[in-house]
Amino acid sequence: MFRLSRNFEYALIALKHLSSQGGKKVSTVKEISSCYEISFTLMARILFILKKAGVLTSVRGTKGGYTLGKGLSKLSVYDLMKVVGEPPYLSKCLDKSGEKSKCSVPTAGCNIFPAIKELQREVYNLTKGIKLKEIMAEGDN
Repeated sequence: MFRLSRNFEYALIALKHLSSQGGKKVSTVKEISSCYEISFTLMARILFILKKAGVLTSVRGTKGGYTLGKGLSKLSVYDLMKVVGEPPYLSKCLDKSGEKSKCSVPTAGCNIFPAIKELQREVYNLTKGIKLKEIMAEGDN
């Protein structure tokens, strides 16, 4: 079954936190991890990955931490999944392009390959079409 990874969920939590701060306020790993009761080490790793991809900007020094880098209106759900290393692949029988079969049954002999390929295309289009800014604005509390 298709599930969002914990890394993706924690990345969303961090981005939501930073965007709720107006995107300009610096937040530390400790602040974010303790606010949501997430492991400091895991949050530090997620924030580092997001920084390395340009999604976040780091600020050095005693008042250092992280701020939003790229605008959330430019990043899609798919982009974030890819950044945290877990793009939404539905089946092992598709490679990363979603075109070739990797399973032991030859493509010509597989009666579900076309359906799996179409489902993968729909999931890609859906996740690519949803911008992070859209989902960050929903359900503010």
